[in-house]
Amino acid sequence: MNSLIVKEIKLKDIEISNFYKNFLREQSPVLITDIYEKFPELKNWDMEYLAKKVGDKLIKVNTSNSGVFALNPKTGKQDATPLHMRVKDYINTINTESTEGKMYAQQISILNTLPELGKELKIMKYIPNHHLKSVNIWFGSGGNTSLLHYDPANNFFLQLLGEKKCGYVVLSIFLVYTLIHGGQMDVI
Repeated sequence: MNSLIVKEIKLKDIEISNFYKNFLREQSPVLITDIYEKFPELKNWDMEYLAKKVGDKLIKVNTSNSGVFALNPKTGKQDATPLHMRVKDYINTINTESTEGKMYAQQISILNTLPELGKELKIMKYIPNHHLKSVNIWFGSGGNTSLLHYDPANNFFLQLLGEKKCGYVVLSIFLVYTLIHGGQMDVI
């Protein structure tokens, strides 16, 4: 099996006018580094800052006994139990209790639910408005697992804290596997 080569480029070397042509249209992953040099305000985005900036906002938090957060292919719904919590209560819970792999704030709309944060996302100027489908935030205590899945829209993934292990599969291979096995792939 061939490994996918991921291009790496510094944000300062990207021309906004060429970003779509050179990166998004290619539909291949690219690792953009040195983001804090151009957008130092993002250094503030930690749990303490989120609690202060949007702490009273109500969000949906998913819980899972297994630590796996995935859609059930038969129902099309999460195999997790949703809770509604204020951001600051959720952050307090994941900071003070043993919740690793058990709680995950997934796909929280920044523009609709946390618009105070959206005003700070100057990085969005790299994405033409007609290509911007949604702007979401995910955050948790760590140890969360998502099954391999297909996102119908391109993703502009911005990792500010912690670590994330990502796997990429060519779409045609994923679709063939899904047709044969009738669902998502195993945990990666």
